[in-house]
Amino acid sequence: MSKAFELLKEYGVFYVATVKDGMPAVRPFGAVMEYNGELYIATANFKAVYQQLKAEKNVQIAATKAGTLDWLRITGVAEEISDLAVKERMLQECPALVNIFKSADNEVLAVFCIKDMHTVAYTAGGCEEL
Repeated sequence: MSKAFELLKEYGVFYVATVKDGMPAVRPFGAVMEYNGELYIATANFKAVYQQLKAEKNVQIAATKAGTLDWLRITGVAEEISDLAVKERMLQECPALVNIFKSADNEVLAVFCIKDMHTVAYTAGGCEEL
């Protein structure tokens, strides 16, 4: 398990930044998994975030640890994954998604792998590339 994934799970809610009409668009996420050494997030294909990730694949994820000055920033490229096995794994790893999508073959479920990741963890003592 990567340090970036460990921190995202520990911090809970994280924020995904995309680009909308040349401007940043940020929203909270909670569903994340690491599979075969890569980070994945999930959304619904009718949401604006989905359209933004399809139009401009550059993405940034940020998370903070409650009550501290610790935070994390991940920069990468979002690649949509249609593999049913990956979607099934996402539902297993994030059971709250089952309440929304019911099954991995739900055509609304969209899963993105974050490729070319660059991750930096920040603390009061400085920063560390992960």
